[in-house]
Amino acid sequence: PFTFIQIREVKRKDGIDKNMPLFLLALLNGVKTGAQIQDVIKIAATRNFGALSSEVKNLNATIGSGFPISDCFHIFAIRCGTRISKRVSTLLELSLSAGGDITENLEMIQKHIAEMADLEKSRRSSLAPYIYTVYIAFFVFLAIALLLSINFVPEIEKIKAGFDTKLPTPSGQNSPELFSAIKNFDPSLLKSMMYNMAIIESIFGGLTVGKISSGNYISGIKHVIMMLIITVVSFTLVG
Repeated sequence: PFTFIQIREVKRKDGIDKNMPLFLLALLNGVKTGAQIQDVIKIAATRNFGALSSEVKNLNATIGSGFPISDCFHIFAIRCGTRISKRVSTLLELSLSAGGDITENLEMIQKHIAEMADLEKSRRSSLAPYIYTVYIAFFVFLAIALLLSINFVPEIEKIKAGFDTKLPTPSGQNSPELFSAIKNFDPSLLKSMMYNMAIIESIFGGLTVGKISSGNYISGIKHVIMMLIITVVSFTLVG
């Protein structure tokens, strides 16, 4: 349950950051008509901004409750909980407290946040090959581990079975034991080791994918679960 809650929270925050430029654009267009920013937020609360819609409605409700607008933006940033929302809140507070042309200030803020969103999109696109690399490394390692379990371990067991009978030398003495390390080796330990290493690869590979794709390890939990399921099912089928 904790994992699904965290995944949903990461998805919510991504949706907020994605729709933040649209919200600022709505504020900018409303202010250009000469309306007060409180009235513009009230109108924006009726529009659909995806995951940001509920937070805009809460912002409008907070303003309607009589709180200072600077405090309302601060509460808005806390509820959103994203880096972009905190920056927007800070810039809007500074813009309102400094006075001057609010339209020009909003236009600069909207342009800045839109550029941040584009940079984030570009970052994810440029890092996508590294995500594929992690998955390819995981599947290659899993394939090698399964091949060792399927082909190599049975051969080791056959060799061990051959050591159970010792061939006598012409002098009547037993021949020296060759490959004594193989004789004392437990093939089940190799299977267990391959399985444990695949589990470790799944955990750290999934967390790495989350860090590369979203910038935090929590979003990698879904990749960890996926890799763990693939690992467990593969080794179960191999038996």
